[in-house]
Formats: sequence, structure tokens, C-alpha cells
Amino acid sequence: MVAPVFKQSGLKCLPCEVIRLTSAVILIFTLSTVTVSAETYFAAPGPNGSDANDCLSPSQPCATFRHAVDLCPRSCAILAAPGVYSQKTNVYYYKTISIGPLNQGGTCTDRSAIAVDDRIDGVGQAYPIFFVQDHAILTISCMTVTSYAKGWVGFASRQLAIGDVVDVDFGQFRGGHGVVANETSKVNIARPGIYGDASGFAAAGDLSQVVIGDSISVGRGLTFEVAFLRAVSHSVATVYASKIVGGEALSGASYQCKDSIITANVTLPGGDVPYAGTENCVFNATYINPQIKAIRSEVDTNLKPEIKAIRSEVDTHLKPEIKAIRSEIDTDLKPEIKAMYKLLRNTIIAALALLTVFGLVSAFYVWLQRRRRML
Repeated sequence: MVAPVFKQSGLKCLPCEVIRLTSAVILIFTLSTVTVSAETYFAAPGPNGSDANDCLSPSQPCATFRHAVDLCPRSCAILAAPGVYSQKTNVYYYKTISIGPLNQGGTCTDRSAIAVDDRIDGVGQAYPIFFVQDHAILTISCMTVTSYAKGWVGFASRQLAIGDVVDVDFGQFRGGHGVVANETSKVNIARPGIYGDASGFAAAGDLSQVVIGDSISVGRGLTFEVAFLRAVSHSVATVYASKIVGGEALSGASYQCKDSIITANVTLPGGDVPYAGTENCVFNATYINPQIKAIRSEVDTNLKPEIKAIRSEVDTHLKPEIKAIRSEIDTDLKPEIKAMYKLLRNTIIAALALLTVFGLVSAFYVWLQRRRRML
């Protein structure tokens, strides 16, 4: 298998690609409607576990998840005893597998009890730690996953497969990712804990989808070489979280998006800062295109000085004229205004005097008429 390298391609019709992606996702969902009676297998690290066992009871556990998957006819649950599992697991060809803790009663109480990494003889090995492909379904829950091989992945999906990652803590994945959905597949992530440096935490490529939900815990001071979240090649990445806890002093971008769609109902770790390679992207219903940004930058660069120069010229040439006009108005109109004001004042005084005289004459006339009647 090849490493999950994302293809880069131009976006000619984003709505068309969304329709293509929707059709693919519908096809993926169709896979999950098949229900098959599940068998249970058991696993434990050596020396208790051995792939020579039948794996059908806690007293006869497998040493590797992969051996239990190989034994599974179609749909199986693998219950793991506490311990460190240094191994790789590949699920394919329509199988439905779930891997979770043995002794936690259906509730995740200790994610560190089951630790899974990619070391063989103490050295990290290439290839995803968990890999689901070719129309299969894989669920992992309540464990810690860490990579010691640079540039690889904790959980990967491809070719119409579905992954569910529930209550899983992720350690370091330097140069790689915690979760990758590729080649028309989907991974659902619930309540992840992200506590190690990586190129990015989750990524979707080639008509695939990653969904992160519920609460998200992020360690302090982490470094993402590219971005926390990636979507490229006509894919969709969705964050629908109840809350994000932690993530302070994060180094790296919040998201990288190329020819794809990213939606988030919360501010991503790092403050919704895009990676430098983001283009032809719809982020929270906002279309991001570097060409438009370049045009705006050019407009700002070229026109701002011109606008400032025009304003300066207006100030330089018009201010003296405006001052001169105001001075002329003050010089020529003030005497006229004063004369008009004086005439208006005298007119008002004369009118008030006439009204007073008229009132006195009217009062005398009324008094005179009454006196005549009395005589």
C-alpha cells in the first residue's frame, strides 16, 4: 500500500463536485445498512495472548487484532484486555469489525488502558496502524493510538469504507495524521483527545469526508506542521463539536482546504487561521480564492496611495479657496446682515409699541361707554 498522499487538482465546478461527493457518501451509507450477527473474539498482549489460540474466550485470546479479523467470517467484535499492542490492523472486503476494551462494561473509563502503536522490535513501522478499506466498516473505541514512524497515520480509510473512532486519544504523529479518509470513504470521530505533534490531526481527500463531533480535547503547545484539519481534492471536513477544550499556544494553521468544503460550528484550534496553500475553498459558507485576495491586495497597494494623494491635493488646493470664500462672506455680508438685523429689531419694537397704544385706546373707549350709560 502507498502512503496517503493527497492529490491536488483544480476546481472547475464546486457544486458539481459536491453532488459527486454526496452521491459517493450515499453509497457509503448504503453499506452500513447491512446487518449481520456479530461474533466475539478476544485479544491480549503477549505472553497471555497468542495467535495460536482460538481467540473465542478471554482465557484463549489472540495476540493481535489482525489475527482476530482474519478469523472473523463477516461481522465481529474484538474485546481487548489492557496492555500495549504494537501492531497493525487491516480490515477489508465487506467485513464489519469493532475493537474496544474488555473490562470497562460498555463505558470508557480509561483510554490509556489499551495503548496501540506501530513499533515492531521497538522501531516504528510504515503503514497505518488501523486501516479500513474496500467496502468494510471498522470501529475503534476507548484506547490511545501513537505513531513512532514519521509520516504515517493512526486510522485510515479508503475505497468506500467507513470508520468510527470513538473516545480515542492520539499521541504523536510527526509528519503524519491521526485520522485520514481517502478515496471516497468516510471517518466519524467522536470525543477525540489530541495530545501529540503531527502534520495535522484529521484529513479528507479524493471525494471523502471526515466528521468530528462531541467534545474535543487538545493539548497545550502542540505543533501542526500543516494544519489541524485538512480537506483536499473535492472532499468535506465537518466539525460539529459541543466544545473544544485546550489548544492554547498551538503552532500551525487551523485548516488547509483546496477544492473542498470545511464547516465548523466552533472556532478551530489556532483561531480559524488558514494554511498558506488554501485555495478554491468554501469555509463556513465563505468562498476563499487566493486570486480574489491577490486582486484586493493589488487594489489596496496601488489605489490607496492614489486616494491619499487625491485627498492631499484636495486639502492643499481647496482649503485656501474655502477659507477665502468664508473670509469674503464674512467681509461682504456681515455689514448687510447687521443692517438687516437692526431693521428687523426696530420693526419689532415699533409693532410692539403700536400694539400697546391700541390696547390703551381700546380700554379708554370701553370705560367711556360705561360712564355714559351710568349718567
